[in-house]
Amino acid sequence: MIVARGHQGINDWIREASTGWRELLSVRPGGTAAELRVTLPHNRVLVNAGLRMVSIFHRQGLEVDARVLLANEPVGTYLYGIAPVQMKIVDRRFVLLQGPVVDGESTVMTTTSAACLEAAWRYWQATLDSSFAAGSEGVGALGDLSPRQRQIVALLATGTGDAAIAVSLGVSVRTVRSDIAALLDLLGVKTRFAAGIRLQLWSDRSG
Repeated sequence: MIVARGHQGINDWIREASTGWRELLSVRPGGTAAELRVTLPHNRVLVNAGLRMVSIFHRQGLEVDARVLLANEPVGTYLYGIAPVQMKIVDRRFVLLQGPVVDGESTVMTTTSAACLEAAWRYWQATLDSSFAAGSEGVGALGDLSPRQRQIVALLATGTGDAAIAVSLGVSVRTVRSDIAALLDLLGVKTRFAAGIRLQLWSDRSG
């Protein structure tokens, strides 16, 4: 059954429905920093309210800045694995899957079919077996920065403004600006754009 369509509609549906969930096991084949900037704050609220959440991302499907955000996220369990198909298992009762494209918009559908639940659980276990912690691959030359500063650099690389960064990370705009001043000094650059370039160069060297 299709429960939501369109990027905003899907996010709104998940935001409303997830307040009653107890466990969320998620597999995603990719992601961008812009997407994570929206979902990570919501995930923090849910986890802090008691949701058990484990998210496995296909590492090669993630942008560089998205990997930095996940590796330094303090709330939630984020893993990298072989994860080519997107799905979510909710409370081990139903599965969320990508639905068909309708009028040019993506959709999400739910199923409680026993056969589908069993197949989803097997896929989850196989994906989990291939996984490792997002924060365990190291940060190379970013090691001199604090976890929050690494996230700020990643968001700056996408052109995110101070207010949006503050909302994404759950801190004040003043804190963000203070961190930006400190990290520009640490990186030895004068502009936010240059900080983003440094991040990309380091990533290219580390593979």
